[in-house]
Order: sequence, then structure tokens, then C-alpha cells
Amino acid sequence: MKRTVLSAFFVLFTSSFCLAQSFKTEEGKATFYSKVPLHSFEGNSENLTGLINLDDGTIDFYIDLETLDTGNGKRDKDMKLTLETKKYPFAEFFGKLVSDFDPESFSIQDVTVRGTFKIHGEEQEIEVNGTMQMREDGLF
Repeated sequence: MKRTVLSAFFVLFTSSFCLAQSFKTEEGKATFYSKVPLHSFEGNSENLTGLINLDDGTIDFYIDLETLDTGNGKRDKDMKLTLETKKYPFAEFFGKLVSDFDPESFSIQDVTVRGTFKIHGEEQEIEVNGTMQMREDGLF
């Protein structure tokens, strides 16, 4: 069976203030990288939905796999068939912030999150490094 490997599924999101130290987005961007025999490619989606709760460090993101776009219609169709998006319509990450983050600072801060990435009915524990920044309009 042809297998698609997805990693580094989220890159950035703009958020709106939700509760005291919780931020959510329904307009986030996800970028993914895939390696299949003989080539690799990347794609994205502008439909990442997520929540970051700074009070307890929980992070929850999901994406509708039908919104993935690699810039190649045939490849997109084949990828969605392989991922069985009708049966497994979403990819999700649920985890915790495992590094320090200072919400009082407006500087870009390196962060690490650890949790469970679920796609195509399979779950895998992963650790992702990235950056977060507090801004006047929320978390970036």
C-alpha cells in the first residue's frame, strides 16, 4: 500500500483572544511534508483550527484533510484517496507545552510541545519545536 508520511503539520496560526489565557484560531495555516517513493513534496491548508491554553499548557489542533493542497490536483486526489479522507476526515494533535513560555514578553520565544498526532486512524507520540509570540492582538 502506498503510504504518505506527514510531519511538522503545523507552522503558524493567528489567534483570537478567547478566555484569560486561552487562544483559539479557526484561520490557521498548516504546512506538511510528505515523502513517497521517488520523490517528496509539501503542501498546506489555510483551515487549521486550534486552541492553546496557557493556564494548563494544553494544545489542541485539527485540520480537515479535504483542504490539503499540494499545488497538483492529481496528487491531491491520490493523497486524499490514500488517506481515506471520507472515512478519516481530520488530522489532530493534542498535547502539552513542555517548555517555558512567558506570556508577559512580546519577544519571539522558542517552544516545544509534546503530544499525540492522529491521522488515518493511527496515533503517534511526537515532539514539535516551534516559536510563539504574544502580540497586542493575541498569540502568534
